[in-house]
Amino acid sequence: MKKITFLLAAMLFITTVKTNAQVSKTDCEIKYNLFSGDYKSKKYDDAYTNWIFLLDNCKDLSVNIYKLGSNLAEDVRKDPVLAKEYTNKG
Repeated sequence: MKKITFLLAAMLFITTVKTNAQVSKTDCEIKYNLFSGDYKSKKYDDAYTNWIFLLDNCKDLSVNIYKLGSNLAEDVRKDPVLAKEYTNKG
């Protein structure tokens, strides 16, 4: 009986840990909308943060993550102040 209780508790713990570690699709959509809006309004600091989150957690949400991200990287590279800031972050 103790073995069955232990196995059930272990399975419950493992499934709880696994589901808490995942990012929901809603979180990805919210971050994508924030990234897209920040990019379009040229708030590159905020866009960069959301872009990194999207690259780490929501790789297949939209191809625009990569299109806008490429443009973001080029815009940052052209501006010496932003380029210095982001190279110090990484």
